[in-house]
Amino acid sequence: MKAQLDSYSEMRCIWMCLFSIKVEKHVNNNQEAQMKKYLFMLIAVTVCMTCVGVSYATNVTGPVYGNWTSSGSPYNVIGNINVPTDSTLTIAAGVDVIFQGYFKFMVDSNATLLACGVEGDSVTFTTVLDSGWHSIRYSNASPACSLLYCILENGRATAGTGSDLNGGAIYCSNTDPYISDCSIRFCSASNNGGGIYLSYSDPWIINTTIYEAAATNGGGIYCTDSYPFISHCDINNCLASTLVGWGGGICCLSNSDATIAETKINDNLAKLGGGIFIGDCNTTVADCIINENWAVNSGGGIYCSGYSPFIYGNTIIENIAYNLNGGGIYCTGFTPWIEANIISQNAAGVDGGGIYCSFADPIIDFNEIARNQAGSVVAAGNGGGLYCTGCPITNSLNKNTFFGNLAFLGQGGGIYLTSSNILVKNSIFWANTDLAGFTQIMIGPASTLIVTFSDLQGGWPGPGNIGLYPAFVDTNWNDYRLQWSSPCIDSGDPNPIYNDPDVTRADMGCYFFEQFNPVRILLTPHTTTYSISIPASGSSFNYTIWATNIDTVTHLTNIWCDATKPNSVVTPPLLGPVNVNISGGVIVSRVRTQNVPPLAPVGTYTFNAYAVVGANTSIDQFKFEKTITHHAGDGSAGWTNWGESFEAESGSCVNQVDISEMCHLNQNYPNPFNPTTVLSYKLQDASLVKLSVYDISGRLVTTLVNGWRDEGVHEVTFDGSGLSSGIYVYRLSAEGLTASGKMVLVK
Repeated sequence: MKAQLDSYSEMRCIWMCLFSIKVEKHVNNNQEAQMKKYLFMLIAVTVCMTCVGVSYATNVTGPVYGNWTSSGSPYNVIGNINVPTDSTLTIAAGVDVIFQGYFKFMVDSNATLLACGVEGDSVTFTTVLDSGWHSIRYSNASPACSLLYCILENGRATAGTGSDLNGGAIYCSNTDPYISDCSIRFCSASNNGGGIYLSYSDPWIINTTIYEAAATNGGGIYCTDSYPFISHCDINNCLASTLVGWGGGICCLSNSDATIAETKINDNLAKLGGGIFIGDCNTTVADCIINENWAVNSGGGIYCSGYSPFIYGNTIIENIAYNLNGGGIYCTGFTPWIEANIISQNAAGVDGGGIYCSFADPIIDFNEIARNQAGSVVAAGNGGGLYCTGCPITNSLNKNTFFGNLAFLGQGGGIYLTSSNILVKNSIFWANTDLAGFTQIMIGPASTLIVTFSDLQGGWPGPGNIGLYPAFVDTNWNDYRLQWSSPCIDSGDPNPIYNDPDVTRADMGCYFFEQFNPVRILLTPHTTTYSISIPASGSSFNYTIWATNIDTVTHLTNIWCDATKPNSVVTPPLLGPVNVNISGGVIVSRVRTQNVPPLAPVGTYTFNAYAVVGANTSIDQFKFEKTITHHAGDGSAGWTNWGESFEAESGSCVNQVDISEMCHLNQNYPNPFNPTTVLSYKLQDASLVKLSVYDISGRLVTTLVNGWRDEGVHEVTFDGSGLSSGIYVYRLSAEGLTASGKMVLVK
């Protein structure tokens, strides 16, 4: 390491400057004693500065090893630097490494780079030039390499040839570094890996944010022949080429069996695979949030081609395949495994709003596939929920819920098949629409479909099929779990291999009704985006709490709610505990509001609800996020909870709703319509009724009914003559309950 530092000269310069100021101020007053006082003060300051170790810039170039400490920071890189073979460089917390030109930071064969920041005191790699710096570049380096609490910004791999054009911030070849709690931002590569490039490398990448990185492929991360473990990361606003690029957030190619877990991938853009591109890999994507990504052509959320990727437990929402197919997921070839995901509110310019499968044999089980759209005003779309072409699916589509999907101007609101053979089992299809109206499934050319033990609106031929309203918990808030009155409970395939986890006969749909406990507790957060984010200033959220007695006798039930903080500490009860007598077959529900104070720490929280009957405890929960906290404190105060009250007295029986007495709202007919359609509903008893129509943004269009109505069936006509084409929502409030549906106006 070359260091250029002249402490004596710098201290002398400081001393002389201060001395000149004081002389000019006092010489004319001829105050000799005062002058001596200032001279002694200057000498004292000089000694103190020397003792406390004031930091000075250190210029570095060539081989570097040993220790970089905060006392030598900033380290100005004035040429290419490298950690030599078998050497170690340790960079301490608080060090700034500032590249004065477009220089590389190379870590050679079996060399070790340990950049060890701490929370609140990072190691920073940056530059003073718009041209950037040429990244940290590992080549056969030691597996002990680590980047902890580091900031890497304005890295570039934009000059040179070959591998020089890969890895904007980090380039790894045959190296397995540990990367944790880092921030990679504003980096780019001309070829691959705007943030990180991996070739034959198996790093761990944990709790790391990659923001506004860009490359031809793999805007955030690019993997080839690598096995990275990527967990609890945030990859957002990254870009792969919109002309030829794959994987706006992450691109995995050529046997890169990566594991991507509990990671947020949002607001990324590419030609194919706006969020993730998987090509010829057995990549696992599990428990991630993949939202608001864009593909110019196909695979708004995920694009997978070949092999058998495992896509499990993810929330895949609001992604767009702008010009072509697969708003949520696009898959072609081999056997992708798509299980237990929420695939909702995605859109494709043509086919497959939720999922598009081409010449594949996918396993599609236990998924919620809701409110996706295929097609637009530019092109008719088929398969609002799922589009299959050339798919001889040998495995059945088992236990999926298709709700509210739309094939705009096309066919097959739920599923569209062409040259495909599919077996559907234990599933629900409801409120899916297409150009013809209420078509749950469309069987196209050269296709066969067998449906068994499923609930399809309008009915469907086949053993065990029904056509009865599934009695979802609350479709207004995307809660497609089943109420105890649902005809789908214990109505699935009686073969024990399909039994639910509570060892009862299979239920239809992706969510089984848990029958372990006599009283089941449920929480429905009032959000249509499947997420709740609390700002730094604090805020609140609404939710409904449901307690359902599935027994035939009354049970005294102890109910309460609390929250688990990011550090796993549980708050005191936020609601209750309250004791409520719940009669057999009855639901008790309450709408409540929970406040989250400004001092609440940053991180992911879990909101919990409990219902205890004797030795039996039912638990339900949902997560919410708290963003930046600007104040100090433990956030233990201010967790107020209010809303519809439970009676606290033991033995009370409060606001019970017998499920069998719920009013029923029918789907409008015809649908789509132009310009009029009929809405109908049934009341078990005379009731005050309000029936309103809203546009897709939630703005009130009109109120059709607002007054007292007798028991029985009622009809009302809605006229959309003065409205533009699009989706409209109608909402019925009666007997203290609400229900809603979706209709499509096509002019």
